[in-house]
Amino acid sequence: MSSITNLNNAINNWIIKGGSVKKFKLASGNPFSRWNKIYLSYNKKSGWKIVELNIFQRFVRKVFGAYKNTRLANVKAYSPEKFENVEENIQTVFNKIVCKLALNISDNGECLAHNLAPDYRGYDIKKTDAVLKRTSQGAVNKIYDTLEILDDILRDVGIEYCMCCGIQLGAIRQTGIDGKGPGGIIPWDDDGDIAILKKDFEQFKQLKEKFAEKEYELIETKYCWKLQHKDGKPYTPDKEPPGLSGESVKFPFVDIFIIGKSEGKDQDKYYYVNKEAQDLWDYEYYTEEEWNNITDVRLGHLKLCGLKGEHAKNYLNRVYQDKKARQPTWENKVARTWDHEDAAWLGNRIVDLVDRTHPVKLHIVDNLENFQKGLLLRQSIEEARTKHEKYYRILGDIEEVRYKLKYENNPTNSKENKKKLSKFESELFNLVNRN
Repeated sequence: MSSITNLNNAINNWIIKGGSVKKFKLASGNPFSRWNKIYLSYNKKSGWKIVELNIFQRFVRKVFGAYKNTRLANVKAYSPEKFENVEENIQTVFNKIVCKLALNISDNGECLAHNLAPDYRGYDIKKTDAVLKRTSQGAVNKIYDTLEILDDILRDVGIEYCMCCGIQLGAIRQTGIDGKGPGGIIPWDDDGDIAILKKDFEQFKQLKEKFAEKEYELIETKYCWKLQHKDGKPYTPDKEPPGLSGESVKFPFVDIFIIGKSEGKDQDKYYYVNKEAQDLWDYEYYTEEEWNNITDVRLGHLKLCGLKGEHAKNYLNRVYQDKKARQPTWENKVARTWDHEDAAWLGNRIVDLVDRTHPVKLHIVDNLENFQKGLLLRQSIEEARTKHEKYYRILGDIEEVRYKLKYENNPTNSKENKKKLSKFESELFNLVNRN
């Protein structure tokens, strides 16, 4: 088996399992430890892990051909003995892999690298496009167009709205490389989000014809309403259930959430009116003070209704936080769980924030052959994501049910959700065994 095939398998396996790699112990007290090297290793019993081999172990493997899967020349690294912990050693190995994944090769040996330093070292794998895939510019343009249509029509008829969720976050956080430019759609976000008050809901529903004149469709779905272009990319029913009136959901779209006062909750706050949405995202609400301070906020080339300053910060602190630690994360962490274009579960990917707004850098490749292999690996990852879409969908179902079991207090629903959880876990078990 070639090194490139081994490496493909390692990375594909790593993605499917959400980055789970077993730790290894550093050698100590060995006079030959400075010649130790780190390898990826695989066997059926323990799966993929990182191993550290000394010179004699490597000699045995070379002579007798044992543990061939550990001989991956392009991912080995000299043992970094001065590192404070084992995790950094593992990170170093994966850095070498991802530097190849994140590159696009041109005919003359130059490469375009997203957010990589000229020496291609020192970046956490989780900060690359291999994990947080950028949304295509075409889809981003359509989201901007949809938001612009929404803004024009809602302002025209006097319906007040406010950006929410990822769009509000993008308006505040994505300020450009100089920190002074307008906000914008987050590079890996692939839908829009706004909220309107319940008192305006009936008037809002009457706008279908106005949107249709602009070639847009307004449809009701399980959690919210969606505005989508009539020529958008339709979902198949097995990926995304149709709207409640039977219409196909089309990508890309903007979600419109209806909010209002909720019985049994604080009466100075606006929650999602849709019960299922409220149960899932009960921390996504506006205070009366926040709603009364909606103002024009820049989002790319648009001026939309949203929050600024302390009001925006308070809202984002609630919506984007570590739920266990009760600490806001939106200023230093990024997350993506769902790919709306492919209706695929991506896993709960919460990683360190890096500046993703600046133009792609141009670097020179010193070893074109190796980086061409890297490009092939990148393609194999996309194939793996497609091939294993069922994994993501079932994992998404499992996480949703577990969330409901954790936060819902209804005994009847709890019993039903436990049955669903058992069913989904059984499906996942059967799927893994078949593959």
